[in-house]
Amino acid sequence: MSICFDLDHICAISIGHNYDKTPDISRVAPVARRRLGECAKLSYGVSAGLDIDVPVVFSSHYAEINRCFDLLSNLKNEVSPASFSLSVLNAVAAMLSIEHKNTSEILAISARASVEYAILNALKFQKAYVISYFEGVKKEYYLHEPFNIAIGMMVSRGDKYELSFSKSDEISGISEVCFLENFDNLNEWSYSDGELEWKWQKRA
Repeated sequence: MSICFDLDHICAISIGHNYDKTPDISRVAPVARRRLGECAKLSYGVSAGLDIDVPVVFSSHYAEINRCFDLLSNLKNEVSPASFSLSVLNAVAAMLSIEHKNTSEILAISARASVEYAILNALKFQKAYVISYFEGVKKEYYLHEPFNIAIGMMVSRGDKYELSFSKSDEISGISEVCFLENFDNLNEWSYSDGELEWKWQKRA
């Protein structure tokens, strides 16, 4: 099975990887900035300058997992309601919709192949804005890829790109990293998430 689509306004920002830069969160009120986790900051950064009036799809394997670990470690004490509310998977998509006064649908997806599933779900609509986010666990007892990366892009129906998938039990790294390493350099590449192999092809 395959799907075809167009991609526009692609932007990536990371912390501790090849796309490091300070995310632009100047439009966020100063009183709210200190509450933003890295996921929210990077998501605001990749969407800076855009007027988002379409459905929003947020996709991530772990989402704000470090905030969740911190909340779990503080369960015996008072848990911050603000931190808890910002830890849920749909928080960033909801925040962006509120900022843009966007009444369109929002979706939040948890998947290892986060870029691919985000695009698949975005194509339920004529056009949708996608944020795919990866956050590595930053704990001494469980260190896994200690960097954060967000990709923002507008996905619409079209024929510039094709994505097909078939059964596979292999796992090939991190979806966001695979996309960024190959998008500007290859016309064809693939990513495997342990269940499916996703094959990318540039058609135009």
